[in-house]
Amino acid sequence: MNFSLKKVHDLVVASLEFLYIIGVLFMGKKTEEIKFRTTKKEKELIQERTEKFGFKSMTAFLISSAEDFFVIDLDLSFYRDVAKEINYIGNNINNLVHHIFAIGAYSDMT
Repeated sequence: MNFSLKKVHDLVVASLEFLYIIGVLFMGKKTEEIKFRTTKKEKELIQERTEKFGFKSMTAFLISSAEDFFVIDLDLSFYRDVAKEINYIGNNINNLVHHIFAIGAYSDMT
């Protein structure tokens, strides 16, 4: 299938609108209110993202962001250990090269 970015965007917006309508039908009327303060820059960022992702209101965007938020917890200790070992190997090679030049064991025979 060949999708243009516009078609994908329209499909996502339509899906979000559908989910919003289903949410209103099944979750009922929203009766609770949350008030919080932001800087002007933060508010502009929220408004910009609300429009960018096709939400009709900041409320819908913020609720969706809270519902869809997740944390990826990766254990990268193995890769840190490998990187450390590679660094040690590099240091050893560097020391060998310095030693070879220091004792004059290398001659340029070109």
